Amino acid sequence: MNGVGYQLLHPMFDNVILGKLKLVTRFDTAGSVTQFELGFNESAFSVPEQRRISAHIKMCVDARAFKLATQVQISTVAVRVAAKKLVDWKPVIQTELEIMESANQGYGWAASCLRGLLEVSEIQLSSILTPKILK
Repeated sequence: MNGVGYQLLHPMFDNVILGKLKLVTRFDTAGSVTQFELGFNESAFSVPEQRRISAHIKMCVDARAFKLATQVQISTVAVRVAAKKLVDWKPVIQTELEIMESANQGYGWAASCLRGLLEVSEIQLSSILTPKILK
């Protein structure tokens, strides 16, 4: 492998892995500024597959582009939920994700962001989206 620890994923030869793969943005709201990173549905994979997917993400994802796309998606979601009560935010996000998946667009960073927003608590969701609503 010429110094490469893991073989990158290939769309033809790794279609089983790629068919199960769901990207998920992991949000950390513990600090004063929300942090996030690209993750995936680890529990669907063996440990060697998890390592390979993680290595692929680390080597191939443009972190700057991912962060920009995620900020855009957060702003878009904030607009969609702005007039609604907090308890109604997750159903709005879930519907948006279902529309993306129905349109065969559930594999990108926008869908990853929505999956991540669905995984956080309402308090965390509020801390992520509210600053975008107030702008």
